[in-house]
Amino acid sequence: MASLTTMPLYGVVSAAMIYDDQPIVDYFRRIDEQRIMGAMTVSGDDRIYFFELERVDEPLQRHASN
Repeated sequence: MASLTTMPLYGVVSAAMIYDDQPIVDYFRRIDEQRIMGAMTVSGDDRIYFFELERVDEPLQRHASN
């Protein structure tokens, strides 16, 4: 489970997802209408893990394997 809130990251208030059972906070900032940039922080780790999420209007079709 996780909670959504707002928290500052480098002085800019961002959407943040705080995980209940993990020492992780994911921060989100909108790039444009289709993309969101994310930054994952882990308590006790000075590194920041960046990722990008892109909106998918229609899911990919999966074909059944024979």
